[in-house]
Amino acid sequence: MNDHEHEHDHEPRTKLLDPLARVALGPHGSPGFEAGETVDADGNRQLWIVDTGQLDADVVDLGNQNPVHEQAGLLPSSWDDRIAAAPLRCCRPTAAGRPCRQIVTRPGVACAQHRSGARR
Repeated sequence: MNDHEHEHDHEPRTKLLDPLARVALGPHGSPGFEAGETVDADGNRQLWIVDTGQLDADVVDLGNQNPVHEQAGLLPSSWDDRIAAAPLRCCRPTAAGRPCRQIVTRPGVACAQHRSGARR
């Protein structure tokens, strides 16, 4: 099938979740969800947030295909409070290579452990 034939194909194209490109989001505050890449028959990849409880469901809610936070331009003002409420994090690399999640008082400031030179 070529690209021209896809233009007239109105059926949804099957996407498979790549088992090697899945990351659990539970340790990051979203239990029951994963970030993963889907792959279609042409090899096109797309990043999805997956509700693992729906993986084997007969009918799956695919969510909003065009979320507000994915649009070009400024975020809507309704996001201002959410961003302001988010704690500031150290984000220095830990011994495991992940960003440090310790809360700090100002942007760019290292947590006490990273200021002392100790790696978490």
